[in-house]
Amino acid sequence: MGVRIFVGHENGSTHEQAVLFCSSTDTVFGPFFESAEEAGLFLEWLRGDVRMIEPSELESRVFRFRRERENGWKTREETRLEEEAEIVRMEILREGDV
Repeated sequence: MGVRIFVGHENGSTHEQAVLFCSSTDTVFGPFFESAEEAGLFLEWLRGDVRMIEPSELESRVFRFRRERENGWKTREETRLEEEAEIVRMEILREGDV
């Protein structure tokens, strides 16, 4: 029971597409993914239970996931360190304004 990936092809096409579905409720949700691999990577990247995310927020997260993937992956640790460095930089700038 949980989130699974359903893979198929549009009629007349050999292009693979994938969607996420809940095996408990047999409900499909979210946008199409280019492949089962992309859907799987998205689930690994995402924090939390994808079934609890509102549709519009899920679309936003898929967009961010694809943008990060195109721009080169960063680990969560790299992202956390960059965010902390930005906070320190802003504090230094604020102290300079005093």
